[in-house]
Amino acid sequence: MNARLLRISALASSIVAGGMLLAPASLAADNTCTITDNGARSRNYCRIKVVKKSATIQINAAKVRNKVGVISNTGGNEANNNTGGSVTSDSGNSTVTVTITNTLNSNVAPAP
Repeated sequence: MNARLLRISALASSIVAGGMLLAPASLAADNTCTITDNGARSRNYCRIKVVKKSATIQINAAKVRNKVGVISNTGGNEANNNTGGSVTSDSGNSTVTVTITNTLNSNVAPAP
């Protein structure tokens, strides 16, 4: 090979290697250029043009109003007008559990 061909080959290799570093792996895998059957004083060209545009717009708006009212009653147990001894009144337990979960404005956009 002559010196000029070596310079062109080195320049082409540098450009391809630099492009692969800047481009995602998926782009580099799909674009190949193979030069075969070249000899002295042959001219070889590879041109790979990759254009990829992407725009992602995500807009969220949320309005949440949680209003909870809880009343718990074990019953209307009374012990009135009892005379002549001890009076007991048992009532059941009262348990109230409130859980509110609001998940809003969650976006996922894959990389282009």
